[in-house]
Amino acid sequence: MTSYHRLTFEEREEISRLLAQKYSFQEIAHCLGRNVSTISNEVNSGGCNRYTYRAGRAHRRAIRNAAKRKRGKKKIILNKKLHEYTNEKLNLK
Repeated sequence: MTSYHRLTFEEREEISRLLAQKYSFQEIAHCLGRNVSTISNEVNSGGCNRYTYRAGRAHRRAIRNAAKRKRGKKKIILNKKLHEYTNEKLNLK
């Protein structure tokens, strides 16, 4: 089973360069050793397309979205009653 690793800034820069050289998503994916859907999703996210994709802007968006996903995750650790209640319910399945 392979695990997913988020794109690095360098990979985003390479995507941007290859798009400017008119490479297809398949060719870019092959160059980076990534899945075609990863490249497609990256380029098409955030209102971008193959003509307007910019690595710096995409990387800032990715960092911002990652921070949003992390918000509130520590709530269960900080609240002992919530932690105990959740563990109790999980043990009951």
